[in-house]
Amino acid sequence: MTQWLSTIELGSLFGTDPYGVLAGLERLRLAEGSQPSALAERHELASQGAGDTGSLETLWHPDVVELLQGTGLELAGQPQRFVTSALFDESDFLEAESGVEADDMPEKPVGRPRGGFDRVIATDGACSGNPGPGGWAWVEQTTGARDSGGATRTTNNVMELTALVQALEYVGPECSLLIRCDSQYVINTVTKWAPNWRRKGWKKADGKPVKNRELVEELLTAYEARTGTTEVEWVKGHAGDAANELCDSLAVAQSRKFAGRKG
Repeated sequence: MTQWLSTIELGSLFGTDPYGVLAGLERLRLAEGSQPSALAERHELASQGAGDTGSLETLWHPDVVELLQGTGLELAGQPQRFVTSALFDESDFLEAESGVEADDMPEKPVGRPRGGFDRVIATDGACSGNPGPGGWAWVEQTTGARDSGGATRTTNNVMELTALVQALEYVGPECSLLIRCDSQYVINTVTKWAPNWRRKGWKKADGKPVKNRELVEELLTAYEARTGTTEVEWVKGHAGDAANELCDSLAVAQSRKFAGRKG
């Protein structure tokens, strides 16, 4: 799972203002003024996402926190992490450890799924190295059904996209659905960016080809084919949401499983 950070949030982590963060990013050649550099984009360390006001802003991959420490910036304090064992028990991890299929899982709600929907799906992806071994996972909160998988060499964005593709395939097009995701990249891709990219011949605003185009097209097709009511909700990562924490743990377990594989 990736919790992308705004420049303001990075400043809060280091106890400085956004200008101090941008100065550090410029020393790393990851920023040009307030914008991410080509180097940052090439290594998928920066993305565009909706900020607190709803407008698009630059979001930074959490890997830049460690990189910024190399420039002399010091963390003001450690971010709070929730203990996942308080949110769900070991039986929730049966599918990741033993390969139990989603349809074979017992019906057991995860967290407190929001009412008014036939299905409530949480998704997440994880990657170690980016590129590196990665995992994806989804959890259907009303029944407790879940599935996960991974790859030996992939990226975080690919795993995030794959999680939602797999989730949409599971629920089908007809049910009313709430999608819950902590990835601004995935949310913006399926609801905003992909339709525009398609109109422009799968080119971004700068004229460059869209990354992960095949997967993005597959996701957009599945999303637009839905006939049931569909709502998308952003979830803050590592904030104690049971379904989000479970998805994260399943995805991380898959990335570790694939870490020892070759090819």
